[in-house]
Amino acid sequence: MEKVAYILIAIVLALFVKVYTRRKNTRDLREALNKQFGKKPKSSKYDFEDLSHYWNEFKKTLPDDEMIDEITWNDLEMNKLFCRINNCSSFLGEQLLYSTLHCLPKDLLYTESLEEKIKFFLDNDNERLEMQMLLAGLGKERSSYFLPGFLSDLNAFEIKGIWKYRAMQILLFLFILLAVIFQSASFVLVASIIFIINIIIYLIHETPTSISGGSLYLLRWG
Repeated sequence: MEKVAYILIAIVLALFVKVYTRRKNTRDLREALNKQFGKKPKSSKYDFEDLSHYWNEFKKTLPDDEMIDEITWNDLEMNKLFCRINNCSSFLGEQLLYSTLHCLPKDLLYTESLEEKIKFFLDNDNERLEMQMLLAGLGKERSSYFLPGFLSDLNAFEIKGIWKYRAMQILLFLFILLAVIFQSASFVLVASIIFIINIIIYLIHETPTSISGGSLYLLRWG
């Protein structure tokens, strides 16, 4: 009974620390986003090849006369313009901004709609901040920038026999549960073996895949 009490106390403390840390991080992020809004972005180095993955997919849907060609883009030093105005808090925002700067839409409704969205967030600080907070949760992990190419060809990454990997996960969970309930060394041993098998399967199916001209290591896990 005493051991159970210690375990419960440890769980409660761990949950408390987790909740406190999450709230503190959220508060700090909110303050940082508020301070940065409308200010000159901090000087940063960007990998424009990563930024262009979404644009490379999106431009396939556009006619040639509705996009800035690479020669004009370089002549106008648009990369510098991107760096000057980029205050995005996520990889998705950066890729959308980079793509938008490449577009020359003929449809005035598109331009008017974009301006209305910009005006809305300028006039509504709370809504803008909440949207920034949601986007910030996406982060800027380098592997995330490859998602547009990955999503454009999902069939190429279909895992055959996925049910076998799911079965191994269920077995692992089952024997861990049995080991906790019965406190049996046999169940612990079996769970350990299944865990090792899962790790081996994970490593075997770690497949380097080329996406949109870049290398993304897609971990095939079941």
